[in-house]
Amino acid sequence: MSKRVLIVCGAVVGLLLVLTVAAYAYDHGRRDKIAHGVSVAGVDVGGLTAAQARARLQSQYLARYQKPVVVRYHGRRFVLRPRSAKLDVDIDGAVDQAVARSRDGSIFSRVARSLTGGSVDAEIEPEVSFSRASVARLVGRVKRTLDRPARDAAVAYSSAAVQTVQSQTGLKVDDAALTDSVDSALAQAAARKPIKVQVSV
Repeated sequence: MSKRVLIVCGAVVGLLLVLTVAAYAYDHGRRDKIAHGVSVAGVDVGGLTAAQARARLQSQYLARYQKPVVVRYHGRRFVLRPRSAKLDVDIDGAVDQAVARSRDGSIFSRVARSLTGGSVDAEIEPEVSFSRASVARLVGRVKRTLDRPARDAAVAYSSAAVQTVQSQTGLKVDDAALTDSVDSALAQAAARKPIKVQVSV
């Protein structure tokens, strides 16, 4: 092998080494950056750092969970507030997932995607948790207020007077359906419409 070929090969190897080091440094500098195309619960976080994404989600997404859950039956109203329900939305976990999805692939594919304006198609839903006991207490309060036994009309005679007892329609709250509706309302960030109590007559 001629000296000239060795020089060319050495130059190529050196160039590849330089490019590899540069790619590593570039990729390492973007390790906290979320790729374009990534969204969390419909909120675009592409191109943001993890800290910026958390701030955006707290202002644009977390606020949707601040409305209370309202249960209605005719003129009666029962309220469960997020604080009482110990509602927690895992924003940090969702951002960590967004960063992890942005790091998919090899170092070279990530660098190429970043330099060419490529994107990652990823939609992440944060985990939502709340106290099941608080939901059970709300359902119990609704049942204690609305449940009533059926009663037939009756007439009682005595030497002093005639007493009548009015009939009463019985009501029984469908506690399983109400529990499911409250759980669903707490878990979703959509506009919280009042929940109508389903009863058996």
